[in-house]
Amino acid sequence: MYTQDPEYKQYLKSNTNFVENLTSKVSSTDERLDYTNYLLQKLVNKLSGVSNDQQDDIGTTKIVLPNRDSFIHGSKTLSAASTAEQIMTSSIKIPDGYAVTIIAKPGNAGIIYIGKSKGDTESTQRFDGLDAGLAISLHITDINLIWVAASVAGDGVSWIVEK
Repeated sequence: MYTQDPEYKQYLKSNTNFVENLTSKVSSTDERLDYTNYLLQKLVNKLSGVSNDQQDDIGTTKIVLPNRDSFIHGSKTLSAASTAEQIMTSSIKIPDGYAVTIIAKPGNAGIIYIGKSKGDTESTQRFDGLDAGLAISLHITDINLIWVAASVAGDGVSWIVEK
């Protein structure tokens, strides 16, 4: 058999050493990469002012938004079915990291459609999905970017955003 052949034994030994050597190098590289990632995360945190209590167990930075002093809210009643209107025609900036929440009024009889333009909202390019009482939050820069339409005249939405 092959197991008694000295050349075969030498071949097995050399291949075993090769595999063990390769495994050792890969493990060592993994440890160095882990340590490098750890050091880079600490550097990023130091430069960005993130404290240790703003990290999870694996060192990933958690985003902590400050509390806001106030909020604003409003509502929109749509007088004509399937005719899109801006939720607000005036500009109301939404702070970075915050969202405007839109809720279909609980007494609505139909569906509220949401889009990014009048044309989109009145076509199939819209978001279909707000039955009475349902809400959606949008992380956008300004409230006047939101267009709404209703399947039933007189339905509407309410909205709220932190300022």
